[in-house]
Amino acid sequence: MDIIRFALGFRFDPSDSADGEVDRAVSAFLSCVDKSLLQGLKLYAGHFQLNENDNPDILTLIIMGGGLKQSRKVYNAVKSSRYLMSLLADRRPIIQSNVMFKFDGFEHLGDFDENGNLSGGERAAKFTPLQRDFVEKANTSKTTIVLAPDKYKGTFDQFTAVRMLKQTARRILPGAMLVSAACADGGDGTSRVLSEALNGKSKKATVTGPEGAPVEAEYCIINRDTAVVEMAAASGLALLKNSPDPMQATSFGTGELIADALKHRIKKLWICVGGSATNDGGMGAAIALGAKFLDEKGIELSGCGANTALVHSIDLTGIDPRITDVEIGVLCDVNNPLTGDRGATYTFGPQKGADGENLEKLEEGIKNLEKLYNEAAGRPVCSEPGAGAAGGIGAMLAALFGAKLFNGAEAVLSAIDFNEKIRNAQFVITGEGCFDRTSTESGKAVSAVINACRKTGIKCCVLAGCRSPEMDIDEKSVIKVITAYDKTVAENELKATAQSRFIAAAEELFKSIAKGV
Repeated sequence: MDIIRFALGFRFDPSDSADGEVDRAVSAFLSCVDKSLLQGLKLYAGHFQLNENDNPDILTLIIMGGGLKQSRKVYNAVKSSRYLMSLLADRRPIIQSNVMFKFDGFEHLGDFDENGNLSGGERAAKFTPLQRDFVEKANTSKTTIVLAPDKYKGTFDQFTAVRMLKQTARRILPGAMLVSAACADGGDGTSRVLSEALNGKSKKATVTGPEGAPVEAEYCIINRDTAVVEMAAASGLALLKNSPDPMQATSFGTGELIADALKHRIKKLWICVGGSATNDGGMGAAIALGAKFLDEKGIELSGCGANTALVHSIDLTGIDPRITDVEIGVLCDVNNPLTGDRGATYTFGPQKGADGENLEKLEEGIKNLEKLYNEAAGRPVCSEPGAGAAGGIGAMLAALFGAKLFNGAEAVLSAIDFNEKIRNAQFVITGEGCFDRTSTESGKAVSAVINACRKTGIKCCVLAGCRSPEMDIDEKSVIKVITAYDKTVAENELKATAQSRFIAAAEELFKSIAKGV
């Protein structure tokens, strides 16, 4: 396809991708752009990526063949249609000729004749505008909804949740402006959230998984000088092939992933530390970066939970010199200290496979590292919020590498400019797998979203997988909580029905919004 000057591309969100996606896109376009503006133009449709990180499922309609004046009129018609804009992609919804010259393989859908009717393409006769009253109603909608869910652990990620929310909202609230703002708190999915929001570039490396076997892990580079490394990608619970064993699980692969990121001459390093399978106090990661943990005989120890109690001293002379000039921020998905009842072991050890006896052994080892880490830092770093994140890696990074610990959820919301996204919104929808006390007491993403809404007076709704019965909500902060299932649902049934249950709950929520909640 030869691109003619003044071509315009309109990028339709992939949440509507399915059989008939072209038919729906063209029908929507014809419904919102007056025929008189289309005379003499050509219409094409196809998929292509604007860059390596662009979603390949986005459908692009291209119109071309007119002059600058006509193109501007079509552009303004699309921009002024609230319904059409609600269907377009969040990022770069409208593109111009200069980004399309190298793409081909588009289907010719037809040419617009002197009356603005489409003809000439094989499917031209099949495209029929939507009912006028439907479009008029959609275009008068004044509702703007920000979709800001976290992951629904064990079922689907935050991006799948956003897609399903969009699909449902477009059926029940056509014309509502839907703003995507997938959230994270330092746990699974944080790297992707930041990469998509900040146009990062993905990198891959083969590293040591939590059980010692090689795994392929991904991280991203943002603005050429900042790397985002996600611990879950290298040392996460989701990577386990066998039953969890925190006595043997290692964070070594996370250190290897950091080392790989250092090859790109970065100046800043964000380490997202949720979702780990480890309770080794970050020993493994530190060893991968050149540190040595020695027992009382001076013998080097490997990084695992079982060895934390054996550490007598730490040798930092072999540390990778590239990391000393890097500013390190740790995005913590919890605010727990390293030890004690709220510490890494007793709070998170059981979900990583620790039983009563092992819990005591692991806590003994982590307390041993606490003393060494505090000595290395010259302050009680292990008592800081987030020091107990991901089996204690937060404390290690702060003590040995001078990292700063941040509330991951608040850091992510700041990075994706969340306050600007919600500035003109009437509603914000957030959610996660289980809405319980940890949602509001441990620095989770849902809590950060609720707090942001409270400060700005925007109505916030929570769509959770399930809800803890004792969970009380301040109705001034959250106006609606809807759950997709209850805790009695068996795990295998839940995985098979999670998406259908979620969509049913979303329908209930959007119907409530349509009625004014």
